Amino acid sequence: MSTWDSFPGYPVVNVSRNYYDGSIILSQESFGNSNVDHLWYIPINFVEGTSTLTTPQMWLKEKSVIFYPNASINCILVNNQQTGYYRVNYDIRIWRSLTRRLTNNRLDVHVSNRAQLLDDAFELAHFNYIPYDIPLGLSLYLRREVESLPFLAFFNNIEKVKLYLESLGKEEMFKNYIKNLLEDLYRSLGFEETELDEYLNKHSRISIITWACNLNLFNCRDQALKAVRSWLSNGTKIAINLEVPIMCGAMQLAPVDDWKMLYAKYESIPDGERKWKLLTGLGCTSHKMFLEKILDLIFMKSSGVSVADKKIALMRILQIDQTRVEMIFKYFIRHVSSTNEIYQELRVADVLCKYITSQQQLELLNMVSLSQLFQLSRLEEVSPSVRLLRVNIHGVHFSSA
Repeated sequence: MSTWDSFPGYPVVNVSRNYYDGSIILSQESFGNSNVDHLWYIPINFVEGTSTLTTPQMWLKEKSVIFYPNASINCILVNNQQTGYYRVNYDIRIWRSLTRRLTNNRLDVHVSNRAQLLDDAFELAHFNYIPYDIPLGLSLYLRREVESLPFLAFFNNIEKVKLYLESLGKEEMFKNYIKNLLEDLYRSLGFEETELDEYLNKHSRISIITWACNLNLFNCRDQALKAVRSWLSNGTKIAINLEVPIMCGAMQLAPVDDWKMLYAKYESIPDGERKWKLLTGLGCTSHKMFLEKILDLIFMKSSGVSVADKKIALMRILQIDQTRVEMIFKYFIRHVSSTNEIYQELRVADVLCKYITSQQQLELLNMVSLSQLFQLSRLEEVSPSVRLLRVNIHGVHFSSA
């Protein structure tokens, strides 16, 4: 166990097949850092189909091993039901085979493995292990998915997909992709919580309302505005879990009078959880003057909202679209010298670098000193921030295979 509790991070197991003799080659490396030579003792199990086998069939202790599986195994799946703490990367041919399998009959693969495949594929693409068309193609099977767990794995990665496609100027492609995958789920889950909702369904609804409203799909903004108006005028409750996505969706569409009514509500309530939710919702406005008013509150030392909640609010607003990203960048540039203390508390370099997807946006930041900007973040976060800048701006490579 010393290799697990002594080394930082975790491994990725690479799986490739010799298509001449049927052998499988397994190799290991530190995920996201191939220059590190740590070796883990990794429990390996491999299955085909919906087998419940989760006990190790072998241990990967060396850098790489070769073994010969049962000849009947055509489409191998490693780390059944995520019993081991590692990611799995397959050769392109195996990834294609797994994609066909999910597309043809998702029930041939255990639901936990379906979620695992999605999460691994998106993370591997994000770190340039595989081309991004692998997870994009794999995820198309979700049109026929009915379980929440794979959708939650998808939602955990959806923002990375958005940023990558935006870096390629493919915003409309992203919108159509999400519409294609999520329309049936949006209709089946509905816009309101029910007493019969399972835990995973509640979390799926939060994500799907968030993205449907962000992308102006499925009449989401109209439904959200109707719910907020009913709450403000009649006291009709909005489920606690849905307050942020519904208020944010509503304010993306709201006329001036509705925004002002919600702002009056914000000013009238005491400090606490709902106050930061209202601040977040108000910041989702498309009106520049109102957005700047909310940014003033976010960067004010005493606004009745904690620094942690302000950071959540800021990132939620940035998540919507590139128009708001650029509005907020320009606000930062104008105020960077006057609000250093709160910038440091918000670790603003990390926030900015996550959402920069174009050379033009980077040039906006060049209006201030990058070294000054990074001083506003913790020293140990500078390197990850720079990596995010490089990854986002360079975009993603699509395979032609």
